Amino acid sequence: MKQYNTVHAGEVVLGAMLGGLVGFASVSVFCIYVAGPWHGWHALITPPSDANIVHRILHWLALLAPLAGAVAGGWLFARQEAEQHARGPQFHRDPKEAGDVLHKIEVARMSAAQRADKVRGVIIGGVELSRRREVEHIVMLGLPGGGKTTGVIYPVMDQALARGDRVIAHDAKGDLTAARYDESTSVLLGPWDDRAATWDVGADFFDPALVDEFASTLCGADEKTAGKNLSFHQGAALLIGGLIKSAMAADSAWSWATLADALAQPPRVLIQQAAKGDPLVMQALPTIFTNPDPDAALTTGEGAMLSILGIQSRMIVQLAAVQKAKPDARLFSIRRWLLGESDTEVRLVLLNSNAQYRNASRAIFGSMLHVIAALASSAAMPEKPADAADAVWMILDEGRQLGPEALRAVDT
Repeated sequence: MKQYNTVHAGEVVLGAMLGGLVGFASVSVFCIYVAGPWHGWHALITPPSDANIVHRILHWLALLAPLAGAVAGGWLFARQEAEQHARGPQFHRDPKEAGDVLHKIEVARMSAAQRADKVRGVIIGGVELSRRREVEHIVMLGLPGGGKTTGVIYPVMDQALARGDRVIAHDAKGDLTAARYDESTSVLLGPWDDRAATWDVGADFFDPALVDEFASTLCGADEKTAGKNLSFHQGAALLIGGLIKSAMAADSAWSWATLADALAQPPRVLIQQAAKGDPLVMQALPTIFTNPDPDAALTTGEGAMLSILGIQSRMIVQLAAVQKAKPDARLFSIRRWLLGESDTEVRLVLLNSNAQYRNASRAIFGSMLHVIAALASSAAMPEKPADAADAVWMILDEGRQLGPEALRAVDT
């Protein structure tokens, strides 16, 4: 149903005047064309005194055409639409009208199999989405309390799981965990929850670039976080990245505990081990490599890098402590799960954030998203057609809480 502006008398009068002028101009041209200049103007101005039927018709047309134009112009001006659509998505105030329009759009994009009901798309607001639409991503904006979670996220998640798909969901407020967590088919990856599985980070950091992303996020090596101290934060990230790469080279099954042990070493030993994983460490912290004196003091900059490393890596020590305290916890690899190599009974993976561990949430879940993004663009995970079974959904409710690095992983 279209919405119209409030009717104003001035607009009606203006419309009537313009309509009347258009009607008069039109009939004038017609009269002159039919009866010639003299008889045409004569028929317009004065009633015909003869019995000529043509003159009488022209005269009545001359009277009625401006009147009809005035009525039509006034009616049209009174029915102006409240909003004029220029370009881009069009807003429909009537939900039914919007649903009908969206349904036609989606049907046009459906495959032959979906039109034949051999495969089904998820339904949002009564509209079945085409499978092509599903894989092109959906962004949802709305005010708090607007019904995004209960009206869209829950239904989409339930439908995806019901048709055999898998779901990775960010749970910013704990609602999803409370409503949908099932120990037999779900996994929590926030280590602050006693029910959480242990992230098998050694199995998931399959690419050195992922290590660099994790180290950068952990140490806040970006201009917004570090400001003028960016180079020191980058040096700290270089150290933690070197330690991880060194552990990767020594043991493919490294864990948080392995990394925590490396961080507990004396500074000189730590730097030397990090350099084994990343030779650039020797350029960023050259003192112990260029000065043969084992007691040589580190420079102020090198000390700043180590200080930042000690502060920012506390999360790793905490994760190692949690891992040691729960030796029987499930060891979960996102990469292997996505490839169908392990934990095939798990259908729902919850990134359960906790406001008390905001920085840790960003570092851990941001790294997980980088793993997913890297795997999705690699040859190890070939593309599937939109109609294929066992799709994987990623639902990022309150995505901004994951931080800019995590969102960059999703964007790219």
